[in-house]
Amino acid sequence: MFGFMYAEGNFAGRVAVLTGLGLCITLAAVVTVSAVRRTRRFFADNIAGMTALARGDLDSAYEIFYAWTEQTKVSRIAAIAQHNLGWTLMRQGRLESAIEQLANNDEWHRDGLQQTGVAGMNAVDLAFCYALLGQLDHAEIWMAEADRRSGELTPPSVPTMKVFCRAVIDCRSERCSDAARMLDERWSECEATQTGEVLRPLKIVRAFAIAAAGPRSPGNVERIRPAYQGEFDFLGVAWPSMATFLATDAT
Repeated sequence: MFGFMYAEGNFAGRVAVLTGLGLCITLAAVVTVSAVRRTRRFFADNIAGMTALARGDLDSAYEIFYAWTEQTKVSRIAAIAQHNLGWTLMRQGRLESAIEQLANNDEWHRDGLQQTGVAGMNAVDLAFCYALLGQLDHAEIWMAEADRRSGELTPPSVPTMKVFCRAVIDCRSERCSDAARMLDERWSECEATQTGEVLRPLKIVRAFAIAAAGPRSPGNVERIRPAYQGEFDFLGVAWPSMATFLATDAT
């Protein structure tokens, strides 16, 4: 009797283990399928958000990226969504809010940033926002951090964004001739790695640097046509001399 009860119990235990194992495998498969679907949805929405940014529909881009920062707990997705939300806020001229988003991203999603290769970009975008805001000490701190992360996986556009940021820092530090010279030396690299969305405002900074570095004449300033109304406003929202330049010389 004891032996039969022991065997029966052992058999029941094995059934329970196998049943539990099968349930775990089923759940894992469901979770995997769900994760794949969520990732596909995110990439589709991310493309839609970046497309909205490129055509100047900043409100739509904001809604897309903000929704993903609120709904996802996946670090890699959250890192990209929050970075793109910070970039969108910057393009809207909401520099303080952009800094808050990017700084929180760096603090809470560092692993996701590193896994997706966005860590260096997040740092240089923080530097860029601080430079536009005129807080140059903070900009230099984040530029140094971006340099420190240069050995990590980073997209090819990061060096150009560092050039962009350095040009803004130099211009705001009354070193416009240095900015103009650097941009002239690195311009072919910038054109090779950046899209029009970044190149057009970078051309504005280049024109500003050239105009400020030498005699002011119409021949010194390249006229840059915006792709949409207000495209360059974010450059001058906290930079008075740039705002004047945009209103009188650049476009």
